[in-house]
Amino acid sequence: MPQDQRYLEKHGNKWRVSIAVPAAVQSVFGRKILKHPLGTDSLELANELKGVHVTRFKRMIRNAKAGKPVVPVDPDPLVTEALSLRADLEAEATAIRFGELDDLGRNRPIMPDFIDALAERLQETGEWRRASTFHDVATGAATPIISMVDTYLAEQPFRPRQKKDYRRAVVKFVAWCQRKQLSASIEETDLKVAGRYVSEQFSAKGTPHKTANKDISALSSLWRWLAKKGHVTKAANPWPDQRFEKPKHYLTGGDAKFKRPFNDEEVATLLSGETSALLHDAMWICALSGMRVEEVASLTIQHTRNGIMSVKKGKTLAAIRDVPIHTVIAPIIVRRSEGKADQDFLFDELPRRQDDDEMERSQKIVKTFVTYRRKLMVDDRKAGHRQSRIDFHSFRRWFITKAERAAIYPSVISAVVGHGKGREGMTLGLYSGGPDPETQMRHCVEAVVAPNALRPRETQDPPKVARRPRLKLRPIPKVRKVRLVPRQRKAS
Repeated sequence: MPQDQRYLEKHGNKWRVSIAVPAAVQSVFGRKILKHPLGTDSLELANELKGVHVTRFKRMIRNAKAGKPVVPVDPDPLVTEALSLRADLEAEATAIRFGELDDLGRNRPIMPDFIDALAERLQETGEWRRASTFHDVATGAATPIISMVDTYLAEQPFRPRQKKDYRRAVVKFVAWCQRKQLSASIEETDLKVAGRYVSEQFSAKGTPHKTANKDISALSSLWRWLAKKGHVTKAANPWPDQRFEKPKHYLTGGDAKFKRPFNDEEVATLLSGETSALLHDAMWICALSGMRVEEVASLTIQHTRNGIMSVKKGKTLAAIRDVPIHTVIAPIIVRRSEGKADQDFLFDELPRRQDDDEMERSQKIVKTFVTYRRKLMVDDRKAGHRQSRIDFHSFRRWFITKAERAAIYPSVISAVVGHGKGREGMTLGLYSGGPDPETQMRHCVEAVVAPNALRPRETQDPPKVARRPRLKLRPIPKVRKVRLVPRQRKAS
């Protein structure tokens, strides 16, 4: 009876694991097949060894389909074992240094010989590269980048969404190192490796400079943290020099600011369109308050009392503020507050999330808005750009624009929308107690008027359009055949 050859193929006279990558995620891996050599010509032994690699590859494919990092956060089992031996090696060296002998009276290290023996045994199976990686990690000559990510992120004051983006940037670099058969270690990542990664991963693919710089900044931040912890020197950070400069057309006007506010016509179209009560109310509140969509989605009933919306948690320290409720959107607040407790959310249709959840409560609003905006043909997509120049955040840009054109002081606008940079310096940033909420800030909010004197709907759900009744046609009556009788002539 033939032995099982699933997920196996012959390469020369040795077996290796081979799993096809679905077409939908081939761009993530950069290849159509995932392979791993097993270093044996015995089919029986290959079946025993393939299990861990098949599981790992399938997990990577599942993560790619779900939009998660394709490289596990933790290293593979071999690297995990090497890190454990590395800790034992360091503990043994410390014990010998301070004369702390074990029960056998041993005063010479045995861990280096033990590590060498394990590496030689792995080398005998034909896995030369993995044997070298194992030996370097176990002896401290190499530190896997991925093994430092959790500790690094735990010490950073990032929001959950930021941590997800930073982790993804590191995982992308580690995955690229694995595809190119390079050591994904801190010590081996020099200026040459970083330059090659940027050229192949971003320049060759035409990645927008902002997207590329976002990943490069994340890697540079990790290296700065590694320098503070003594793993590398400050001069060993290869990432700052890899940042892309702004293209020349960004420096000559025109598209100097890629994202832009809505114009009045676009705002009128969006606010008057037929959509769900959730999106309708969120658009009106954001448009006439200048608040971020996540701030609105996180409002509870107790934070909408006395004519103000209190932001208790925001993107920055300046985001914590009180925003006066515009008289036009006050009925929305009243309607959504009826019958609710103080701890209930104003937008209770949105899913409840934990503080450490990577997805924000407002994601449903933002995603629904994209479909709605495109349906109304409100778009501004430039050639060569993946994103539109307008998005939900353009309501906030529109509010600031309208407030400025209403001759409101810039420092007051900054206080209303929660921009700290607008109140920097000793005079306003340190000495001033801020603008008066009941006069200056309320005047700023009320100065922004909805275009064409639009008013929000008062109904909870959009009115249903009555269908025009179909006309019922009466059946055509059958025409009875009339028999003509010849007329009789009178006798003369």
